[in-house]
Amino acid sequence: MGEILAVVSGKGGTGVSTVTAALGYALSSRGQKTLLLDLNFRKCDLPVLFGAEEKIAWHLLDVIEGNCRIIQAMIPCRKDEMLYLLPSSAARDLRLIQKSSFVKLAELFRSSFDFILLDTPSWPSEGFSYALQAADSAVAVTDSTLLSRRNTERMLLLPEFDSVRASMILNRFERKFLRDEGLPAPEDIARAIGVPLLGIIPESTDILLFSEQGNIPEALKKSPAKCFDRIAGRLLGEDIPISLKQ
Repeated sequence: MGEILAVVSGKGGTGVSTVTAALGYALSSRGQKTLLLDLNFRKCDLPVLFGAEEKIAWHLLDVIEGNCRIIQAMIPCRKDEMLYLLPSSAARDLRLIQKSSFVKLAELFRSSFDFILLDTPSWPSEGFSYALQAADSAVAVTDSTLLSRRNTERMLLLPEFDSVRASMILNRFERKFLRDEGLPAPEDIARAIGVPLLGIIPESTDILLFSEQGNIPEALKKSPAKCFDRIAGRLLGEDIPISLKQ
């Protein structure tokens, strides 16, 4: 049975969609059949990150409402068909659908996928609430700024997290800030927030450039992006140490 994992954030702008896309691709590269499910109805970023906007014919709400079959709405993101995307629509409102209907749909994917990653808008939002209702686990994406850290800590205290396994990814990390700005170390941030540290993603112009070009697969070929493969390995239970040098 597949694992439903919500990628969440307590503050906008921390890179949730990019992390979701890159982590999904890394998991599929490790032989895990993966579905990216877009709950960010305001931005609908996932198709952009894969250069797949022109391939969209149907959306998540079309599937839930029975306007199309699931296979008609899913967009393949790899030639080997190990990674699929189910987009949302900025023209629709998730609140039109009962939360139980979304959870039921998410459950259906368990038998066909090893991982179902939910790309969520920042808390508080309807998409965030729907994701936590369906998820087995959650990864909170934060950065080193005080505002992001505090919002993540507040978010993880919500009762919605009582029934999910939570961990944290520190995004856009720059080692020089530990020395020059006196920011806390990643392990100290995770300890203060109160969840395990799943991985560190360095600040990288390569990742940003190829994400902007809608080419996540190419971004992951660059050295800084190899961190996503290590994070995927940890999700699969591998004992991979976290190092600031990586």
